[in-house]
Amino acid sequence: MSDQDPAIERLYAEHGDDISRLAQDVQNAYSFSKVSFIYGRLKKLGPWKPEDFSMELIFEIDMMQAALAVEYSRVFVSGSRKVSNGKVPQHLKSVHEEIIQLRNKRYAHDGAHASVDNSVNILIEGERVTLKTGAEMAMCLGAPPEWEELIKWLGQFLFEQTEKQLKRLTEKTGLEWVQPMGPPPDWL
Repeated sequence: MSDQDPAIERLYAEHGDDISRLAQDVQNAYSFSKVSFIYGRLKKLGPWKPEDFSMELIFEIDMMQAALAVEYSRVFVSGSRKVSNGKVPQHLKSVHEEIIQLRNKRYAHDGAHASVDNSVNILIEGERVTLKTGAEMAMCLGAPPEWEELIKWLGQFLFEQTEKQLKRLTEKTGLEWVQPMGPPPDWL
């Protein structure tokens, strides 16, 4: 930082905590952008005919839902500036919990989510033991429609949080703090 403008160094010295909070807001916004992009891609999938189904399609949908659940959860479960679960509107809490649980139990940790059932059976035939494995998965084929309102709420909430932080920095520093504004991406 020694090559930086002394005015910038002073801002960091005097308002480093607020600038760090703003940086976390930006990280949350990046996670939200990925969530909304993935959700938009999931919405565009289908409709399908029975012959369209393949393991590749199932894996692709599952992969996108996993990425969405991980990015969504990142806003709530990591970092010093995480968004409190208490901020989620009451009527959206069950959908919020559904996504958090998908991340925690289906994708990120123990795989013990109710939507997945892996089985291992053994068959003994004389001197030979044969494994019979199976997997059953329940999933929405595309974008779960009940997620849309929650995702839209999160985007608006994060935007408002960043605006509040910029206003706070403007008041504290006497300098106008703004974020670039332009048309939202078409997937929002």
